Amino acid sequence: MSHLARQGLLDRTIVVNIFVGVLVAAVFVTVTMLAYRAAVTQTKDAALYQAQSWYSSTLAHIDKVDRILSGDGLTAAERARVRRVSEAARLVGYGLYTEAGLLVRSAQGTIIFDVDDYPAAREEARRVLAAGQPSARMDLAFHDAADGTTFVSVFLPIFRDGVAVAVVNASFDETSVWRSEMSTFWQTTAGLALLAALALTGTALMALMLQRQRRHEARIAHLATHDPLTGLCNRTAFAQRLRDAVSVARRSGDGVALFMLDVDRFKSINDLMGHDVGDAALRAVASTLSARLDKRCTIARLGGDEFAILQPGVRVKEQAEQTGRTIVEAVRQIEVAGETPLSITTSVGGTVATNGDEDELQRLADAALYYAKEAGRDQFVMFKDGMDQAFRRRSALRTMVRDALKKQTFQLYYQPLHEAATGDLIAFEALLRMPDGSGGFVSPAEFVPVAEEMSVTPVLGAWVLREATKAATKWPAHLRVSVNLSPQQFQSDIVGVVEDALRRSGLDPRRLELEVTENLCITDPALVGRELTRLKALGARIVMDDFGTGYSSLQHLWTFPFDKLKVDRSCMMSLDESENVAEVMRTISAMSGAMKLTVTAEGVETDAHANFARDAGYDEVQGFLYSRPMPLGAIGDYIGRYRDGTATPTPDNANAPAPLSQAV
Repeated sequence: MSHLARQGLLDRTIVVNIFVGVLVAAVFVTVTMLAYRAAVTQTKDAALYQAQSWYSSTLAHIDKVDRILSGDGLTAAERARVRRVSEAARLVGYGLYTEAGLLVRSAQGTIIFDVDDYPAAREEARRVLAAGQPSARMDLAFHDAADGTTFVSVFLPIFRDGVAVAVVNASFDETSVWRSEMSTFWQTTAGLALLAALALTGTALMALMLQRQRRHEARIAHLATHDPLTGLCNRTAFAQRLRDAVSVARRSGDGVALFMLDVDRFKSINDLMGHDVGDAALRAVASTLSARLDKRCTIARLGGDEFAILQPGVRVKEQAEQTGRTIVEAVRQIEVAGETPLSITTSVGGTVATNGDEDELQRLADAALYYAKEAGRDQFVMFKDGMDQAFRRRSALRTMVRDALKKQTFQLYYQPLHEAATGDLIAFEALLRMPDGSGGFVSPAEFVPVAEEMSVTPVLGAWVLREATKAATKWPAHLRVSVNLSPQQFQSDIVGVVEDALRRSGLDPRRLELEVTENLCITDPALVGRELTRLKALGARIVMDDFGTGYSSLQHLWTFPFDKLKVDRSCMMSLDESENVAEVMRTISAMSGAMKLTVTAEGVETDAHANFARDAGYDEVQGFLYSRPMPLGAIGDYIGRYRDGTATPTPDNANAPAPLSQAV
């Protein structure tokens, strides 16, 4: 059942319950009134019965009435009888009324009051005389009921020859009857009140439960279309609004702008400052955008740190460009997330379209976002023709990485390291390769950043460690294996991963080298230093890779527990460009020696490079002069060539894969 159908059913049920409640209340009031009227009627009927009995026993004969009317009165015996019967009937007074005589007399024959002084009694007597029907009135009893007694005034017509000629008015004390009837009335009323209370309570509880269910249904409906963290539209609701906006744009001819944005380096915020601060940052972005953007814009959180903004009615491209710049500037002005001081930036990609479909619009905006990130982040980029090609390549790479993980098609290639002075084979570096599906390989420079973006490098790195250490156990005991560690691996238990690989393979930890880049040391120095120290305590050698790029800070060399320094291949490639490069490389070698660090020259591709490295004091060399990276199956032959340490390097690897400079 749809939400609207359920909502309609709830509304009808609430109305029915309200109706039932009103009906129960009406029935209670009606029955109570009827019960009260029944008590009054019973009391009056009792008085009428007693009046008839009294009249029949005392004044039924017309001559007695005539005597009373004529003023002669009753005899002493008759008065005594009237008194006895009156006491038995609880009579408290009586009188006679005729059209001719308006005097009312007591049982003793004395005048009590003139009917003319009591218009209501006179009018009732006249009505009874005219109608010939007796009546009982509780409101016309002439005795004061302040003491709690209840009186009923009865009017009985007297007939002569079938014609009513007079009215006897007698008042009876019906206190006992009235109390009995009222006791029954209150018992009935109490029972009805209890039933009504139960019914009304049940109705009220039902209405309350239905109302709570209604609020629950409304909340479920809200959660189905809104992000619980930020209160913005979620992916599902945004997709529908995007479809509607595109449909309207096709009919109206106005453009619709779509902006895709990511919070820059959001993972670092979560990792370094905690998820609570990360959540606060997302809420700050949401509230800031909601406050700064046009109310016609739809803002959505698609998941993680991904947001999307829809701007309808865009007539000129400049409108969208201004909105894009506003988004970047608004987020840039955020200074606090929750109670934590925090500087936030965002990368935004946008596009405008008047036709096409929503999928195409989103693909183009994503492509522009990709360019905004590649251009340095913290900026807005509007889509231009050709941008989607790079984005498609990025998307294809994500698919390839995902498939390679699922199908386990990643491979390890190994590039040898040699001793600079003797040329002896001393180690292999394990390099990750991803097949491209056509017999070749995708460059690590392409797929490694994508893998990092997908946060799968810890999984890949653990696999590389297991495979590389297992392979090294088959080599001669003097050969080491070198494995690159990714920054993301340090966000998990990297020490436990290395320990697990060593335990599974049985490799001597002293034969394992772990390479990290200098950028890792800058990201979180305390964490990295602590973990590197623990890794070194296992017996592994710690290597700084790619020295000569980035900061190349000397402080890192004595702050962190490095055993070896690898000078980036770009330095060797620039050797012929300037003598200054050669001096710098000699200085690095000398400095490493002074710090008791092994130093390796990468990028050795010619005899001249090898001679320079040897003369400059480098301990190890690595490069295409000796070998390109090779599959595991080729390592046995390569080791055999250098078993006696007498082989000379020959670039005979024409069939080896093309150079791939990056590895996990």
